[in-house]
Amino acid sequence: MAAFFVYSLKTSLCLAAFYLFYKLLLSRDTFHHFNRMALLGMMVLSAAIPVIALIFTPGDRTLELMTDLLPVQMEVLDSSSSATLESPNRLLSLVLLFYLTGCVLYVMQTLWTLSRILRLIRQGERIRIDRHIRLTIHSDCRIAPFSWMNNIVVSRTDLNEAGETILLHEQAHIRQLHSVDLLLAELCLLFQWYNPAAWLFYRELQHIHEFEADRFVLSQGVDAKQYQLLIIKKAVGTRLYSMANSFNHSNLKKRITMMLQKKSNAWARLKYAYVLPLAAISLIAFARPEITKSFEGISNAKVSNLILKVDPPEVEKIFSDTPPPIDMADPLPNAPVTTQVSDTTVFEIVEEMPEFPGGLQACINYLNDNIQYPAAAIENGIQGRVTTNFIVEKDGSISNVQVLRNVHPALDAEAVRVTAAMPKWKPGKQRGQVVRVYFNLPVVFKLKP
Repeated sequence: MAAFFVYSLKTSLCLAAFYLFYKLLLSRDTFHHFNRMALLGMMVLSAAIPVIALIFTPGDRTLELMTDLLPVQMEVLDSSSSATLESPNRLLSLVLLFYLTGCVLYVMQTLWTLSRILRLIRQGERIRIDRHIRLTIHSDCRIAPFSWMNNIVVSRTDLNEAGETILLHEQAHIRQLHSVDLLLAELCLLFQWYNPAAWLFYRELQHIHEFEADRFVLSQGVDAKQYQLLIIKKAVGTRLYSMANSFNHSNLKKRITMMLQKKSNAWARLKYAYVLPLAAISLIAFARPEITKSFEGISNAKVSNLILKVDPPEVEKIFSDTPPPIDMADPLPNAPVTTQVSDTTVFEIVEEMPEFPGGLQACINYLNDNIQYPAAAIENGIQGRVTTNFIVEKDGSISNVQVLRNVHPALDAEAVRVTAAMPKWKPGKQRGQVVRVYFNLPVVFKLKP
């Protein structure tokens, strides 16, 4: 669930960037159909970009920095301060609970709105206009005209007063499938209810629907001034449900302004090409990187930047699905460059990295339970991070434990001791074969304030 929430945050940032682009460059043009397609395309792109895998080779320095998008630090404390590790997880759980509560409330509100719309469609006198469009007439209540899917709902008073014009407007909504657009926007809002950009996208889409319907009505020979007076008159009617296309739904001033606005120059369509570089930038910023080549002979994989501020399942996914970031400038000391697999070959990075039995959280629990903070270090207030390096053998045992980053002899010795005493790991694999793999383990000694 934490992974999906991170995906939702990336999507929200994409939506915000695309909305700003639309508002600044496209919203004033009269290319209503193009703007409609642009808005829908931006919503789809925002949802797709964070899950697209950018494929590159380890030597590609341009995209290499993308592997640092989710840095983490594995922080191991003495057993008396284990509660420090629980606070980030508790905070994340509260955030996820708040997010899920918003999703549930939005679903309930949407279902309630949809039930009211369907009730209005089923009630009243029903007439079939043609093969695809049905009309529901209400004689006992004053309701603003609206359409939903292939249904039009109108009051008897409005039908007698300006029925032909109103029906033209609502039929335009139906024939141009505006209700389908709103369903897509509702789906976006379900997962992005906290994002102002998603609500602004929804509003802009509704405005464009009204612009398109107004243009269709005027193209049928209806007098523009009479039509504008009718819109003003009906603007004081009952407030409509947001899911439905309404005759008086959109901002009145914007609709009249757009009717009077001179048609945009055809060359202005070239502005839509700006979507491509914006999408490319978003792709590089938010896409999921994926390394394709094998990793023999590549420099040391740094796992010392892993932060326990995400749920354990999400952290485990980092180890199992996404290769760790590669630092070409800091090679592992004495690490051999391998060209073939043998019993003595030790890999630095493999397709399936070694894993502590039970995953990362189990490793942290083991270290918390077994590390004994040296008394000399406690007396002198010494703390810091000791980074150990070891080999995970083919049978999962630990060998050749060394200190890569030292702090104090007592802390270094304790880190080596507890690392060497670890139970057997799940060994690493390269091309389906079990192999020996170097692994770095940062151990943070931290005294309670």
